[in-house]
Amino acid sequence: MLRFFMKIPLLIYFICISLFSYSQDTCSFRLDDSTILKNKNLKKLVDSIHGTKLITRNDKKFIPKILIETINCWRQSEFTIANPNELYNSTDMIVKGLPERQIIYLGTNGNYFLMTYRYGGIGVTHHIMIAKFQEGEIVDFWIGYGSELKTKNQILSYIKENENKLQSNLIDM
Repeated sequence: MLRFFMKIPLLIYFICISLFSYSQDTCSFRLDDSTILKNKNLKKLVDSIHGTKLITRNDKKFIPKILIETINCWRQSEFTIANPNELYNSTDMIVKGLPERQIIYLGTNGNYFLMTYRYGGIGVTHHIMIAKFQEGEIVDFWIGYGSELKTKNQILSYIKENENKLQSNLIDM
């Protein structure tokens, strides 16, 4: 009988976790954490984007609406980003109303989206985001840590040179 009562707190814990945990049931693209964290789709994405022409936009208005909506759904909060040379919260001194991120590079065409950005906080980190679209829907996605990369070629070279040690990132998306 004592064993039964010892299991109740554990059961309550799992019920609470399932009620308040991150859910993707209504998101337009289901995020596969394991694929991203293990970089399983990265080589295929990089190889497919390598031969395509991206138009450098460097303006947040060119982030596809479906991508913003999907990221907001995954995060269950608003994804905010500043254009290059606009203010953002680059340190842990938060200014209300400023975004947490700032675009370094944004290139796109109808099928691919490639972006690097700075993420503020206790120290600035750099991120790479890649998305592939088909008929206006996200069909593949990867995000990870990067560097101060300002062109498509720099980004793809960086990924290729660091593919065995590149860390994916879902937390600071």
